[in-house]
Amino acid sequence: LGADWKGIGLSTFWQGVGKRDWYPHAESSLFWGMYGRAYGFDLPWQNSNTQAGVDADGNITNSGAYWPRLRSYIAEVGKGTLTQPNDKYLQSAAYLRLKTINLSYSFPASLIKPLGLHKLMIYVAGENLLTFTPLHKHAKNFDPEVINSGDPDGWSPVGEAGDGYSYPMMKSVSFGLNVTF
Repeated sequence: LGADWKGIGLSTFWQGVGKRDWYPHAESSLFWGMYGRAYGFDLPWQNSNTQAGVDADGNITNSGAYWPRLRSYIAEVGKGTLTQPNDKYLQSAAYLRLKTINLSYSFPASLIKPLGLHKLMIYVAGENLLTFTPLHKHAKNFDPEVINSGDPDGWSPVGEAGDGYSYPMMKSVSFGLNVTF
């Protein structure tokens, strides 16, 4: 998308995927956190009102919670209840990302001709500044553009990078001046 008006220019490039599903591997500790391993870490969004609690009598206090009562190893390979086939933890990895945006201003010729210039433009450009995705509801630390489907965290036996250890898309902002004599 692009537009120019009285020397002001704006252009954007958007990229996205409309339908993509991702299910975290049982070894994906960056998704499962303490649900996968007792020695792991609990993720901040797993300790909110979306987690099922238990009162003093052992009754579940939030039966509609997204996350079950926090217990270790329930997402671990072949050991836990979260390893059973289900679609509750199937994540939508659809996304819309603002890949590039450029805002520029070209000075009028009447102002720059006395300076001996043919063209003078200033601009600011940004890359990967916005990402809209439902994946970030329960998996805030994953980039939907670079995750692999069903791979474990870290390095697999064949040496391929898994979920979560891919570098996210870098954000950048640059400023510039374009002068033509």
